Amino acid sequence: MAHLGQIDRRNPGQVVFTRYVTENSDWKNLKLRIENGQVAEMFQENVNALESMNVTIHPRTEIKLLSEKYKEFESKKYANIEYQRKKGYVLISKIRKPTDDLGTERPKKLQILAEDFTEKGNDEKITVLSKKDVPVKLFKTYENLKKSVIWGLDNKIHNNDYLVEKIKTYLDKDDLSEIDLKGIDDSHVDELGVYFGEILIGILAFKKQLSDTCTPSDMFGINLQSFSIPTDPAFKLVDSSLIFDTTTVSVSSKYDKGAAASFMSNVLPYGMKYYTDYRDCFFKKMCEIASNMGYTTQQVGANRFKYSKNITFEVGLRAVLKIKKSIVKNSNHSVYESIRKVAMNQSLSPKENEELDEVIGAIEDYFIKRKTFDGREQVTETIRNNYPFTITSFFNYSVASMLNNDRLSRKYVHEIIGGKDFYQANLNKTKWRKGIIDIKMVSPKSATLKILGSMSGAMDFTAKQGLVNYELK
Repeated sequence: MAHLGQIDRRNPGQVVFTRYVTENSDWKNLKLRIENGQVAEMFQENVNALESMNVTIHPRTEIKLLSEKYKEFESKKYANIEYQRKKGYVLISKIRKPTDDLGTERPKKLQILAEDFTEKGNDEKITVLSKKDVPVKLFKTYENLKKSVIWGLDNKIHNNDYLVEKIKTYLDKDDLSEIDLKGIDDSHVDELGVYFGEILIGILAFKKQLSDTCTPSDMFGINLQSFSIPTDPAFKLVDSSLIFDTTTVSVSSKYDKGAAASFMSNVLPYGMKYYTDYRDCFFKKMCEIASNMGYTTQQVGANRFKYSKNITFEVGLRAVLKIKKSIVKNSNHSVYESIRKVAMNQSLSPKENEELDEVIGAIEDYFIKRKTFDGREQVTETIRNNYPFTITSFFNYSVASMLNNDRLSRKYVHEIIGGKDFYQANLNKTKWRKGIIDIKMVSPKSATLKILGSMSGAMDFTAKQGLVNYELK
């Protein structure tokens, strides 16, 4: 059950109606429905008491709120609503939390990006990680960065004045180690952690509060000369660069401890540049396959899902399952397209059916012959019981497993990541949700590298949460 009468876990002294409705400046535009499996009875007020209107509202029926505040009658909480031109009250416990088009219990995404907050920076070219002429948005003062962030808030975040004012208030504070996020939905808080979090390191640096919020903080200088954000989509290893009077620190910002980063966009493009000098290993085969597919390092580094997905499938077919093109041609990425057709209840041609059967048979052979697979036993069982939808997941996990268990591959990957002089800044998710800014600075040179399979569920053939990833701890 997910109704508005539940106790708010972020503020146990109130119900979630307060956060979703009362504290929501856009409450009039909320689309609310009666809770699944519940029938709501309507009441009308009569001398400070309620009497039945003999009107029942069926589950999942849309209703309209008439007030952002609930009213109590005999210790029970009721919302003032309109239904079929009738106005009255229903228990708030009969109303489902606001849902988006997918039926999830959260409002629609903010749909922001870090670059939305840096739009008004100066367009310049600087040296980042020894690479010259990297195009960036550059800021030399806190006021310039603040103005750009405010422009992004005003122009890129729509129908959420409450959230916008919260961030503006934060930017005006002297103590930036804490931020008031009360009343903001957790999903929006997390979006801010991901995208506003990339800019946060510059805000703290200009205000000389890195030592209060970052652990350790001895890599930073004192007087910040400029804060810049690379704008080249092919330059993915770092999100920002802080130039102090005595040192330069490049930063890769991650939300939450050990947050995973895309292997395909952050690591593979660099391997594709130098793989001809590598000794034989799985990573070299992976780079060679991607290059032979005709993709450039710029395309792969741009974090385009279709390139990453196509490469992952081809690597899985050729380097993991070792299926020859004469058996499964995979023309125009037909294996993935066949999975998509099955998901949409579309018919497959005899050739498409034959190719899927070959792939599934090869996966079964893989599980029988190999002892190493980075997916847990439950993941393995799910994959084997739900073909063809789990083929994507198999390729993600198996590619990660091959990289993790190939010593030479790990060496080359670690050289790409650890060979760059930058720090990973992990914004603590638990504390951020409580309004406390706590950033752990991790050096790739001393961190433990782990390559991961998909962050998506095993049944998600679209891999919405990413393909092969890696994390530093």
